[in-house]
Amino acid sequence: MSWRRGQSYSQDLRDRVFAAIDSGLSVSETARSFSVSGEYVRLALRRRRLTGETGVNPNRGHPARKLEASH
Repeated sequence: MSWRRGQSYSQDLRDRVFAAIDSGLSVSETARSFSVSGEYVRLALRRRRLTGETGVNPNRGHPARKLEASH
């Protein structure tokens, strides 16, 4: 898988990670089998537990614009 810094993981990968965890795999086994970091898996699980969200955070890394593009 080709992942570059600053890009989000695909929703398909996120769904497969959550399915693996829900089926009983440990965080380290899941991370190893999907070639992601254990920290990513832990943070994704924490976000799902706290907010119920599993998708990409729309505000990730970028503050919302204060002015419209036409200004």
